Amino acid sequence: MKRFTILFVALLGSLLLWIAWPVSPLTFLVFIAWVPLLWIEDRVSDWKILFGLTYLHMLAWNMAVTWWVWNASPSGAMSAFIANSLIMCVPWLLFYFTKKNFGRWIGYASLIIYWLSFEYIHHNWELSWPWLTLGNAFATHPEWVQWYEYSGTTGGSLWILLTNIIAYALLADYRANGR
Repeated sequence: MKRFTILFVALLGSLLLWIAWPVSPLTFLVFIAWVPLLWIEDRVSDWKILFGLTYLHMLAWNMAVTWWVWNASPSGAMSAFIANSLIMCVPWLLFYFTKKNFGRWIGYASLIIYWLSFEYIHHNWELSWPWLTLGNAFATHPEWVQWYEYSGTTGGSLWILLTNIIAYALLADYRANGR
């Protein structure tokens, strides 16, 4: 696989997340925004390469969506971008190792568990940074998520992860079997 292709795909995922984030009218793109990172994970055989590409993806997304932190403190913004992107790679690396050892569908289920656990921890510790919780993507579309009354943004994060995994699985199946 060509180096520039995989870098482009990593940045494409960040671009899709940024375009889908509030206040954009293209919120629906969040339902395919993780597909590029799933595609990368499926093709990379070395966890170090996956980590680098995932970090690039998360860093670009962090910077594109939370650029405004720079106005308060440039050094604080850079620290937040770097640290938060690093922490966001942990669920993806855990997913990679789980999928490698236990198979595709257990891996995908683990990604959901790892990511939702990450979001929970990220909301409940001293370095809380809830702005990039996936469920926040629907902030400008409350009519889509009336059920947040029961699930909170975690329900939206679950919805986004499930649709992306299903979309990627359908795409992969179509490419493999032509159906």
